[in-house]
Order: sequence, then C-alpha cells, then structure tokens
Amino acid sequence: ILVVKYVLDSLHANVGLEKPTKKQIQEEDPKQNALFRHLPQLKGQIAWRKLGKFPTPIHHGKYFLPNGKKTLEFYVKREDMSSTIYGGNKVRTLQHQLAVCEAKDPTKKIYVTGTGGSNQILATIVHGYKQLKLKILPLWMSKDVPDLDNTLNMLSSLSFIGDAGVTWANMFSVLRLMLVGIFSDDCFVLPPGGNNPAGVLGQVGGLLELAEQIQRQEVPDPDGIFLPIGSSCTITGLIIGVALCRHLDLPVFKSKAFTIHGI
Repeated sequence: ILVVKYVLDSLHANVGLEKPTKKQIQEEDPKQNALFRHLPQLKGQIAWRKLGKFPTPIHHGKYFLPNGKKTLEFYVKREDMSSTIYGGNKVRTLQHQLAVCEAKDPTKKIYVTGTGGSNQILATIVHGYKQLKLKILPLWMSKDVPDLDNTLNMLSSLSFIGDAGVTWANMFSVLRLMLVGIFSDDCFVLPPGGNNPAGVLGQVGGLLELAEQIQRQEVPDPDGIFLPIGSSCTITGLIIGVALCRHLDLPVFKSKAFTIHGI
C-alpha cells in the first residue's frame, strides 16, 4: 500500500509549478485569467496559456415537477463551450498544466494517462499538440465501453498522433513509461483527469469566473453547485475557489444552504 501511495503521490507531483517564460508573458494577457484578476501577485509566479474562450456563458432552464404545482429553476455554466476546437472542463485544467510543461522544457515528451475514451487525453492532444506544438503521447491504461463517444475520442486522438500511443494491450509498456516519467527527468506525466496542482488551479480560476458572473447578476447567487466527479480535479478546484472567495470577502455563495454536490 505504501509503494502504491508513493507512486500516486509522485504522479500527482510530477508536473509541479513553474514561473512563466518571457515568451509566455509577452504573448498572454493575465487579465484574461480570473485567478490573476483576483490575485495579481500570482501572474508572474505561475505559467499560464489561454487555450479557450472565456468566460463561458450561463444558460437558464426550468423543470416542471410532475405534480404541476412547483417549478424548479436551474442554471448551467456551459463549460462545453470553452473552446470551438475541443471544449469541456479539461480546457481550464490544461491552461496552467501545459504552460508549466512548456515553461520547464518545451522539448520534453508529455505522456497523458487515461482510459480509451478519455476526454483528458483528447483535450491534451488537441490543445497541447495542435495549439502549443508540444510532444503529446497518450497512455491508454484501460478500455472503456465501446459506445459512440468513447470510440470517437480514441479515433480522434489517433487522427492527430498516428500510432504513437500505447494501449492497455501492452500494459507492461504503459506502466514502464509511467514509471520512467515519474522517476526521471526525461518527460512529464499528466495524471488521469489532469488532477495535479497546476490542473486544480485552472478550476479555481473557473470558480472565480463564476463569482464574477454572479456579481454582474448574470446568474443569482446559487443555493448549490452540482457537478460530476471523475478524478476529483474539478471539484477540488471549486472547493478551494469558494474558500478563496470567502477569504477575499466577495459577496457570493452566501446562501446558508450552499453546498457543492459531487455526483
């Protein structure tokens, strides 16, 4: 158990954090990052690349309960619209993560881990390889249910990188490459779901962006936030973000009933 914990901790800390390069500072506007808008002292301390289109919009919906006597109103923050190339919550996760890899050494290979239909793998390839010209190599650790979405994700990944990835069919190679990445300086390894400090910071920025939208009255101060849990990267960022809002004394998330619901 201790060995497994040590490997997982090492994987979590593999990318780490890094200051932005001069090139990154010249090419990126920190005002486009909610984390830097609220904590400007961080803009010269943490590398960042704008990979998507933010803020993402908020849409309003209603659900009529079966008894017809009550209507439930809800709001959806459309993270699927974070990019016209490939959207979803992974875009925020990658903005600091890939920038840190680029700042440390843009010539190193970046191994990204996940399952056969992993959104994390595809998003990393699209934004890291296509936009930043980094060397992205997927490690598919296990197969997924062969439905349309999972199949399209894997085929889309292969359309960018050809046959350079390693699948669960050669599990020894998957584990070997992960361990090489963790215990050597030859490459970076991104954990499943991008759940590491740099990835979590991207989601903290997303929560601060939501706080700004509440203050602009684009959405009422919510009674709660519902989101699906996978690697726990996103929900970790939201929890830290709410704590940060309260530390900064922002007039948001004030409902006594406020809860973050992980599904």
